[in-house]
Amino acid sequence: MNLESIKLLIVGGSGGRTGGTGIFVAEQKRNLEDIITVDVFPAGIGYAIDSKLSFLIGFFLSIIRLAKFPFQEKPDIVHINTSSSWGFYRNSFYVLFSYYVWECPVVIYTRGSGFDEFIRPNNRFDYYFKYLVLNSSDKILTLTDVQKKATEQYVSCKKAQVHRQCTEVEKYSPTYNQDQVHVLFLSNFHKRKGVSETVDAIDNLLQSSSTNSVNLEISFAGDGKYKSEIIELSQRHDCVEYHGFVTGEEKISLINNSTIFLLPTYSEGFPSAIIEAMAGGNAIITTDVSGIPEVIIDGKNGMIIEPRNSEDILEALEHLITSPDNVLEMAKRNRKDAVSNHDWETMTQSLLGLYIYLLSNRS
Repeated sequence: MNLESIKLLIVGGSGGRTGGTGIFVAEQKRNLEDIITVDVFPAGIGYAIDSKLSFLIGFFLSIIRLAKFPFQEKPDIVHINTSSSWGFYRNSFYVLFSYYVWECPVVIYTRGSGFDEFIRPNNRFDYYFKYLVLNSSDKILTLTDVQKKATEQYVSCKKAQVHRQCTEVEKYSPTYNQDQVHVLFLSNFHKRKGVSETVDAIDNLLQSSSTNSVNLEISFAGDGKYKSEIIELSQRHDCVEYHGFVTGEEKISLINNSTIFLLPTYSEGFPSAIIEAMAGGNAIITTDVSGIPEVIIDGKNGMIIEPRNSEDILEALEHLITSPDNVLEMAKRNRKDAVSNHDWETMTQSLLGLYIYLLSNRS
């Protein structure tokens, strides 16, 4: 098969600067476009829906994109990266059109936060609709074992396959700095990321005696609705710095020079930021939601805490800040795991092999 002649259409993301799916789509295109022909059709809206107005704007933007989709050049294979909730129902059109009108192989990649909970049917109609969409595909990829198990109420276990989150591991060069404890919170500043609980925990941490003898730096990077809480925190404490929204080399440098990565999220698919932090040699503090405990093992390569619990965040920070040798061991385990299991080169070859297999079976 002539690889350059394969035309892949990737559906998903918004073309914006944030969001795990958007970042994945950009990397997916970049890693595949030198091997096969790749086009991207952005299906997302690029911002969080947190009001009736934002929902209405997003709804009409989605309708416009849905209307444009049938006029795309017919590809050989379609890869649809979908979220949960509204994103899944919107993307169902792209799945059904590609499978029944274009009659080409369709890959669905379930990437949304809380997808394993969302996919449970609300009623009989909801079950049959999700059954129709998921079975109008040739392969379903999931971020976690939890998501895979949830989809198997609709499809056979052979049809669903786990493809874990990945990153460009070679871009990261951990410093493993033991002269300073550098805590990093890098994420969108949405409520579900645990921003308010983190602010409370750090206020209490810096008032306690446990940090008196520690060379401590705490960095925040990102943007979003709760940014003002982070700015006010940095104004209260000299060791807290807000870096704004970071990308590229600035983001990589921040991760490389950190020692503890903090993400007390309420809900996820699997956060790409955790894999990036692992590649950069960080111990991880995060929650037990969705498939996170499949990668972060409490006490081995990080600490697992309850979501919405500032006391848990405080205790985890105090423990790791005063245990530098433990942090170093966790950081090195995470780097090794990222190299072995979460590198984009491995993902690229896996996706390419899947596309070739599906096209061969259709021909």
